[in-house]
Amino acid sequence: MKNLLIDLDHTLWDTDGNCIATWKLMYGKYGLSEAFPDFDQLCRTYLKINENLWAQLPSGRVTMEFVRTERFVRTLLSGGIDNRELAQKLSAEFMDEMQKGTRLMPYARETLQTLRHEGYTICIATNGLHDVQTSKMTAANIMEFVDHLFVSDTVGYMKPDVRFFNHILQTLGCRPTDCIMIGDNPLADIMGAQSANIRTIWYNSRQVEANVQTEQIGDLRELPQKIKEERP
Repeated sequence: MKNLLIDLDHTLWDTDGNCIATWKLMYGKYGLSEAFPDFDQLCRTYLKINENLWAQLPSGRVTMEFVRTERFVRTLLSGGIDNRELAQKLSAEFMDEMQKGTRLMPYARETLQTLRHEGYTICIATNGLHDVQTSKMTAANIMEFVDHLFVSDTVGYMKPDVRFFNHILQTLGCRPTDCIMIGDNPLADIMGAQSANIRTIWYNSRQVEANVQTEQIGDLRELPQKIKEERP
């Protein structure tokens, strides 16, 4: 039996879609249309800032608490709003609302149903906060498919740290060859798992270029068959 280690954000849970839906609520509530007349540009700015800050977390250059507020500080500043108090309000309220998001990546539910039917052990392997990630999966109604949940704040290490993956192997009591890691991030998910000698499948739905050697899928519906294929 294979243990499937599946990333959550951008792989199963539609992070960008749920983020944009939450920004729509905040946009009207806090009267941001004057500073940000282009709502789509506001979302793109936030997503880019958030991505850049998250990329610094594994190195320890920034903390999770810093990122949670700073991404709003910088987004507001891009529209000429220098207001840390507002950024802190947005930080708290935004996460409360966003973790209620129900949007999943295309065919995520159907794929999980297929994998469950085929008898795989499904483990969520994600960076983030345990309570937040649990709330996301509960809101999106996918907890029923999950056998184990591994979140960086409770594991003690963040992907791509090999210790994150070694913790999973030790907890499951299995060898690297008994697992497959599936995720969207070529560094955190793919290179991280490869450092622990775990087979990887890159969910590259956006067809981006990355210097990483791994199997790829562009659609989650391809995953059940890809898992069964002999490792190249």
